[in-house]
Amino acid sequence: MLLLSLPLAALLTWAMIGLSHRKGWLVEPRKDRWHQQPTALFGGVAIFVATLYGAGLLVERWGVEGRLDLLGLLFGASTIFLVGWLDDRRPMNPQAKFVGQMMAITPFLMGVGLQRMSEGFMIAIPLVFLWMLGISNAFNLLDNMDGLSAGVSAVVAGVLAGRAMLLGDPDVASLALSVVLACLGFLWFNCPPGRPARIFMGDCGSLFLGYMLAGLVTVGFWGNVRGAPQTAFLPPLIMAVPIFDTLLVIVRRRREGRAISQGGRDHSSHRLVYAGFSERGAVLSLVVLAAFTGGAALLVERSGSRVWFGVAFAVAAMGLGCLGVWLSRFSSQPRGVTLSQTA
Repeated sequence: MLLLSLPLAALLTWAMIGLSHRKGWLVEPRKDRWHQQPTALFGGVAIFVATLYGAGLLVERWGVEGRLDLLGLLFGASTIFLVGWLDDRRPMNPQAKFVGQMMAITPFLMGVGLQRMSEGFMIAIPLVFLWMLGISNAFNLLDNMDGLSAGVSAVVAGVLAGRAMLLGDPDVASLALSVVLACLGFLWFNCPPGRPARIFMGDCGSLFLGYMLAGLVTVGFWGNVRGAPQTAFLPPLIMAVPIFDTLLVIVRRRREGRAISQGGRDHSSHRLVYAGFSERGAVLSLVVLAAFTGGAALLVERSGSRVWFGVAFAVAAMGLGCLGVWLSRFSSQPRGVTLSQTA
């Protein structure tokens, strides 16, 4: 039954393309955006509904009080989806958007607290809040080229599903798998072979995916962090690509005296194109990088060696730092490179 999330996401995405064109919900080309033609919006609706379909099957099995942490995650994810949807319809000011994100994180913190009440979690609440807020917005920023945010989300969710299966947590594994399937159904229209995207997910999709994945990481790793503190290095390793892209944008915009919230063609994917990659090549490179860092995190955790935990984190940090320095050299479209009709 869970596998039906894939065709459901594809069907709903196709339906949203037609509805968006009829209603005029289109994203027009702009100087600070990558796409070159009007494109349908609200693909995130399909991702949201398809994921909740899979989640609904699980909630029926859990019961009302079965997994309060995951129930809180789903309630908060629905709230942040609404925040993103409102922002897609009419851009919100940053303060209002931040308040909406705070409201979305609160039910998850309550759910985890009730499910796993401990003094350690009470102390960690500020860190969990910042993690949820940061990763949600990192995936929002990562939605800057066809297939990138959904592709990386599918890989990260796949890593979390695989890890949960190895640890014997079918609830987290199934919920992560529903995210994978929803993203794959959407990708057929967001990154179709040989043509530009027919639809974008919008903030409602990218914020929802970032929130879900940040929450699944928190739920999946919380018990392990208390038992083996070195596992705290693994969540950033699994989320390496969105964190890297966000830090690259923040550093460069700060150095250039620009607002971080201001849009621009200065993300890691854009700089890879400026360096000579094709657009699909740039996206595929970052998706493969996400798979590599996520796979490395699983292998290091299975080894159980504290030394390998530190080595993997140090190598990843140094490697991504060097990549960031190299990409910073490419800040504009070089001669001879033309943009295709993609986002």
